[in-house]
Amino acid sequence: MAMFSRFFVLGPRGDTLIVKEYQGHISPKTATPQDFWSRVQENSELSPVIDINGVHCISQLQDGLFFVLTSVDNISPSLGFEMLGRIVKVLKDYCGVLDEETLRLNFILVYELLDEILDFGVPQGTSTELLKAFIFCEPQEVDASNALEQGLSALAKFSLGESKIKSAAAAHKSVASRSSRNELFVDVLEDLCVVLDGKGNILSRSIDGQIVMRSFLSGCPNLTVQLNDDLVVGAGGYGSVKFVDVNFHDAVVSQDFARTRAMSLYPPEGEYKVIGYRAETNSPLPLVVLASFGDSERIKHDLYLRVRCELPAGMCCADVELRIPVSSKISSVSTTLGDMSNPGVGSAVYDKITNVVTWKAEKVSAGTEALLRITMMQASEEPLSINVQVPRIIVKFIVPMKAASGVNIQSLSFSDCGKSYNPSKWIRYITNVSSYVVRLA
Repeated sequence: MAMFSRFFVLGPRGDTLIVKEYQGHISPKTATPQDFWSRVQENSELSPVIDINGVHCISQLQDGLFFVLTSVDNISPSLGFEMLGRIVKVLKDYCGVLDEETLRLNFILVYELLDEILDFGVPQGTSTELLKAFIFCEPQEVDASNALEQGLSALAKFSLGESKIKSAAAAHKSVASRSSRNELFVDVLEDLCVVLDGKGNILSRSIDGQIVMRSFLSGCPNLTVQLNDDLVVGAGGYGSVKFVDVNFHDAVVSQDFARTRAMSLYPPEGEYKVIGYRAETNSPLPLVVLASFGDSERIKHDLYLRVRCELPAGMCCADVELRIPVSSKISSVSTTLGDMSNPGVGSAVYDKITNVVTWKAEKVSAGTEALLRITMMQASEEPLSINVQVPRIIVKFIVPMKAASGVNIQSLSFSDCGKSYNPSKWIRYITNVSSYVVRLA
């Protein structure tokens, strides 16, 4: 049976936060955390599976921390990644957030969890709910503001209504906390991949999404999740949203999902993915980028960019960033934000070393446009096809409180728990852009 030899966690600066030895046949001086960190410094794009002096190291970067499992056996990398993912999930469930300060403060709890998850390097159990029977150390909660500033800074910039919105810090608590909370947090998370031409026409679009829950419910109620009625599952049918492919958590009852758009489950404790899906939709893009070249002079070329937010009123695209690579045949670049009727938004900078113009805006509100003109000068008078010299635009942004596919949770209802059972339910939608490219060439 394949076994793991060592587990350790490194901080953002290479500090060793946690080290757990499971077998004694690896020398303490072989494949140490310091050896692994040396490899990281040598190669910033280090492979997640490496060999150090005959010891296999499988790593995962999570929230700025390196989580590493080692083994001298010829184990499957898939097994290592699955085990690392489950360890990280359990640590997050019990510690609330994963950062350097939290792990240092809860190191006794972490070692207690590692003793139960792996026995002599052999996986035993990774269920958050079942582990509670064997874990007796109380978690020490840390002020989550620092972690939220890194991962949820964009959401903090918007006023969304105090009466209906609860701070995201509330979801970053330990499942082992002795508080009397009775709450359910639901996140609808989507990754958007788009390719456009310069006129804003969609060449390709794909959406990968998931519904993630974090449960702090008392008792064992049955939960029914109802999605929007215009959702179509699989081939055939007509609707504004189509699920091309779906996968469910083991606890989900989904036999009638294609017909009813509803799924039921007895929510386990901690964080888990209820459903993953690949979606298609005809909905407008949250952000449209239009690009055109002006009339070129002998050595001077202008590129006009227009960014328009197509979201419903009251929403916006946040942390908008456009990167425009420029050919080395361009000797100088200048930028102008806005025009006479439209004031500039954000800031634009040209990096001479990387030959990239970066345009950043904190947000672009619904129904508004942002303009940028890039003026480029050639190094010589040789004829150039300017669209070849500026072949593409790379766009990044996030959309708070909206799913790009149009997926919507219509209701969260509980049964088998009595009429007086009324836990607090919090739903959040976030769309993140994993790839958004505007082709000019």
